[in-house]
Amino acid sequence: MKQHAATKTHVLKEKATISSGNILSHFQNRTPQIVNKVAAAELGLVYHNVKHHHSYASLDCGNKLCGDIFGDFEVAQKMSCGRTKGECMVKNVLATKSVEDFLQVLRDPMKTSLFFSIATDASNKVNRKIFPVCIQYFDPCKGIEHKLLNFIEQAEESADCIYKLLSENLKSHSLYIKNVSAYSADNANVNFGKRHSVYELLKADNSNIIKANCSNHVLHNAIKYAIDRLDIDVENIVLKVYNHFSVSAKRREELKNFFEFVHLEWSEIIRHAPTRWLSLGPAI
Repeated sequence: MKQHAATKTHVLKEKATISSGNILSHFQNRTPQIVNKVAAAELGLVYHNVKHHHSYASLDCGNKLCGDIFGDFEVAQKMSCGRTKGECMVKNVLATKSVEDFLQVLRDPMKTSLFFSIATDASNKVNRKIFPVCIQYFDPCKGIEHKLLNFIEQAEESADCIYKLLSENLKSHSLYIKNVSAYSADNANVNFGKRHSVYELLKADNSNIIKANCSNHVLHNAIKYAIDRLDIDVENIVLKVYNHFSVSAKRREELKNFFEFVHLEWSEIIRHAPTRWLSLGPAI
């Protein structure tokens, strides 16, 4: 034992052990009251982050900033909520609580008629296809409510797969197709085709479901054909106006003088993207 204790390896390890702190020093001894306050503060910070559409990465910086600004407060010093913890709070706490709250309203016959409409549409993110399942209902205390029931990734976009996705989600949340008053989606054949579509499959389970097509697409198509009868190309003019003023600071300043002359508040010229047809209205 004396010979082993004198070896170089043992001496180095002994020095490392002496210089290393106790592992218990990394755990904070906090009372339940402080733990609850810290958890509430972190959750409030995460909720603010989501409400204003900030990145999860901003939590890493924001959390450290709170500790520096409010260093005199024990709660601020003990907050440790970064992007990973913040994402878990959103998925497992805020989202779950949000769904539970409006499901409780739908299941209470004293607050609502229990009837609701559903809506979904595929949203592509690179090579991923995601379906949000949305609920709309009338609350006598708050009026018309729009809620997100679920957000599901699914590669298939056939009528049978979308119908299965909707029916299984409703069933898993103890909601029933017989209480669905309307189905809303875009006007593609997979959603509202006469032969085989999501609407026809839902209607087979509930004959009272109303077809709620996308009114924006209908209105857009009507105006599109009406504009074709004009002598000018409105969309082309909007694009040219933006291009004229977006490339020159001098032209932008001259445009400001026109705003002052007609006593209008200055606003930037908005760019219209042809692939995003809803941007044409604000641009005009």
